[in-house]
Amino acid sequence: QPLWAVLLVQITNLSQGARTLMDYISFMASEQIPVRVLETLWIQHYGNNNKSNSDRNEFHQALQELVDRALVQFHHDQRRDQVWTHELVQEVIRLQLPKDNTEEERVQKL
Repeated sequence: QPLWAVLLVQITNLSQGARTLMDYISFMASEQIPVRVLETLWIQHYGNNNKSNSDRNEFHQALQELVDRALVQFHHDQRRDQVWTHELVQEVIRLQLPKDNTEEERVQKL
């Protein structure tokens, strides 16, 4: 099973009801502090201390594939009352990926 599919299952559990990929996007961009969810996912896969570049890239690619699939589904969906752009989703994910310490401290100050 690819990592993106594993992440989807775990996000579904953690986000309490995000059953579809579209729900996942809504959850990612909502006010429900999804940083907590991403941190939990990260720790489940890589542990507390391991933040190597290859792991960050793998994690990022899995999230990216998940979002790409969600956007494809969204474009086929009849409910277009909310407009999610690829750029918006990219930005949400970029801000919430595990960072190195200096970036992490900067984000916490925001």
